[in-house]
Amino acid sequence: MKTARRILIASGTLIIVYAASGALTDHNVKGGALIFLIAVLIAHDGVLLPLMIGVGAVATRSRPYLAAPLIATATVTLVALPLVVTGGIRYALGLLTCYAAIAIAATIYARFRLRGGPPSRSPR
Repeated sequence: MKTARRILIASGTLIIVYAASGALTDHNVKGGALIFLIAVLIAHDGVLLPLMIGVGAVATRSRPYLAAPLIATATVTLVALPLVVTGGIRYALGLLTCYAAIAIAATIYARFRLRGGPPSRSPR
């Protein structure tokens, strides 16, 4: 597990360095890409991450098996809401389809887990 974690951290760091160097050295984009990267970083760390932590904390306290579907629903809503507002009914139907898929998956999982299901494997 520690090896996989280290590999993921190293590869993520390399990807960030590659993206930042590309944004800084691209002569066709005059600061726009760098401003976009900074805005995405602020939006993720300042808005999305605290929201998801709050949703996860509330869901885990009440019903632990609802944490993942609530987080998925909140994330899909946050990403799709601008499209629904500007794009009309087509995007609204797509968002409702995503909600239905999440609800179906959560229902199947909850029924499976509440009935006992197979014993879970111990972590390695």
